[in-house]
Amino acid sequence: MQRLKRLFLVCAAACAPALASAADYPDAPIRLVVAFPPGGGTDGAARILAEKLGPDLGQPIVIENRAGAGGTIGAQSVAKSKPDGYTLFFGTSSELLINPVTRRAAPYDVIKDFVPVTEIGT
Repeated sequence: MQRLKRLFLVCAAACAPALASAADYPDAPIRLVVAFPPGGGTDGAARILAEKLGPDLGQPIVIENRAGAGGTIGAQSVAKSKPDGYTLFFGTSSELLINPVTRRAAPYDVIKDFVPVTEIGT
């Protein structure tokens, strides 16, 4: 869990130059967007992560399920959010690999709109 915490701190520093220092992160609740409905495998994995990581970071991690369009709705909402490290995306290959390739015009750019933090599982 310490390794994961360090990865979140690195992401916060990379994603949020406006933060005074990574040592101050997080000083507010973190929103973790899951692009699938509650009760599924992706949601379950995100909730386990949030339950374990929240106390380590000293802030609650709030799960926000934004289901629909094969994950595009959730991914798009994160891509348009402020890049301050307080809105994170629990992505899968569906939103980050398949949708951008199979859709004529995905409403987000995986390379420009997201910064990878860590792999959770395979």
